[in-house]
Parts: sequence; structure tokens; C-alpha cells
Amino acid sequence: MSSETPITLALEIKAYGLNGWVKVRACYPEIISSPQIKFLSWQKNGLVKKFDLLSCKDLKNGYYTLHIKGITSPELARKEVQGGEFFLNLSELEKLGFDLDSEDNPEICIGYTVVSEQNEIIGQVYEIESGPAHDYLVLKKEPLLNNSPSVSNSRVNTLGQEEPSNNSSAPLPAHLVASENTLPPTGFLTVENAFQPEPTAKPKNDPALPQAHSPHSSKKKSKPQALLRIPFIDTFVIEIDDDKQLIIIDWEPLKALYGS
Repeated sequence: MSSETPITLALEIKAYGLNGWVKVRACYPEIISSPQIKFLSWQKNGLVKKFDLLSCKDLKNGYYTLHIKGITSPELARKEVQGGEFFLNLSELEKLGFDLDSEDNPEICIGYTVVSEQNEIIGQVYEIESGPAHDYLVLKKEPLLNNSPSVSNSRVNTLGQEEPSNNSSAPLPAHLVASENTLPPTGFLTVENAFQPEPTAKPKNDPALPQAHSPHSSKKKSKPQALLRIPFIDTFVIEIDDDKQLIIIDWEPLKALYGS
């Protein structure tokens, strides 16, 4: 993983209260709430800013309020940061003493693109859900490739340009082909604008894959319309490439479950 890899720390940024505080869903609660975090980078649609973080309060269930220097009203909060995401580069986190690795910190996989061994794009990781026996990758289906990392042997790279394919699989559907004009300059992965929701069949009841139950489900929040839950275990997860922000899974056993 490159030292300049952006690590998303908080999503779902919204104005909160009358004094300019913002409410966020934390991807790394132990980092976002750490007194060592004195500043945060923010990005939305390729625009990047830096803010000083004055304080952080736990709202429980994975949500926090942040007091950002210079943001003193809900109007400013909506104008300056709402709808984006807060992040720090890996090198910045390492300097602060945070050692991130996908095996020890599965939350780092949030935003990764998930593909099959045949390079079929399954979705993008929306969140990591804890279970009694293991974690789950919660995916939103069909990422737009203009915000996704390049996939080995795929026909579209991060610049939206076609590349030769080493396999004979069918061409990507037109709605998955990126436009060079729509690619954010940073090429950042984002959860909120990286997908086009499509109606999809709900997963069938299966004792091996229990129905989705987020630890945050008691709180009202805007979740993607089409979610998949993949057990985060060696049986299904073949490889995690942190440099490419890519997860390769054994999709065949799961196709019947998700109606693909």
C-alpha cells in the first residue's frame, strides 16, 4: 500500500446542531476519536481541503460529532463539508502511530472494489459488519469505474481508458464504462457517489449467511439500496490487494444466493 493512499476515516457528514458541529459515521472510531488527530483532510468530487479538528464526541452506534475550526454555523457546515468524507493519508496515520493493515484492521477495506476471479465486478465495500464468528464485507452493487481502482486485466483503467484484456469474457456493459470527463482529479474512492443503485432481488434466507443486521440499524441513516453481505473469511476471500484497493473473491458459491 502506498504511503500516500488515502484512508477514509468518516463518511455521511451532515450539519449537526446550531454551532456548526457535524455528525459523521466513523470508519475507524478509534482513530477519529483519538486526541492525536488534530486535523483532517476532506474531499468530495475531487475537491480536497484540510481542516483543524478541535474536538470529537461519541454519539454511540458508530456516529460522532466533530467540531471543525472555522465552521461556526449549520449553514457553513452544509456549505463546506456536508456530503463529503474525511480522510488522512497512510503516511500521516503512521506518523501518529497508527499501524493499518487489512488483515488486522478490516475497516481499511471500506471503499475497495470486489471482483471475482474472472474480473467480474461484484461491488464496492460499503462497511464492515461484525458477526459472532467472523466479519462480513457489506457491498453495494455495481461501482462506476470512474471512481474505482483499475482491475488487473480489465478493459477500463482509472483514467477511463480502454486497456487490452487477457481473457475472453464479454465486454463491460455500457453503463459501467467510465467517461474521462467525469473522473475526479484525485481518483478517490467514495461510497456515496461511486454507485448507481439498481433494483435487485433480496438475498434468500440461508443459515450460513444470516440476513443483514447492521450494528447501526437502530439509527436512521441513508443506506445503499442494493446490499450484499460476503463472509470475510478465507473460504470466499482469495486475495486482498491494498495497493490496488481490490478484493478478489470466490463468487461462484454465492451466485445462487444473490440471484446472479
